[in-house]
Amino acid sequence: MLLPAVPEDIAAYPLLQVGMRPVVAPAHPLAALGRPATPGDLEPHVQLVLSDPVEPGGANYGLASARLWRFVDLGRRLDFLLAGFGWCRMPEHWSRGPSPPGPCRPSRSRTTRPRATA
Repeated sequence: MLLPAVPEDIAAYPLLQVGMRPVVAPAHPLAALGRPATPGDLEPHVQLVLSDPVEPGGANYGLASARLWRFVDLGRRLDFLLAGFGWCRMPEHWSRGPSPPGPCRPSRSRTTRPRATA
């Protein structure tokens, strides 16, 4: 689930698990580390975070930076990611394979990779 708990009035059954990994644009300073990023490496950089437009003050999951830029639109967040304004967690299939969509590249982080269940 994307949420840690299922509301009582909803029956939820996991269909699949999708691994999430930190990604950055090739020109971002984290892309040039040459080693796996540590939590200390990620913390000073802007993290691009998706937020719920209905509950903007709701719970936060997977935050690793003190500098957060919040988005309610996945496409807009991707625009900011590709422009090199920060880093974010994206589904693994976006950053794997011979030609990932857009010039994203994984930021090899030593932090635990969150998994989202759809």
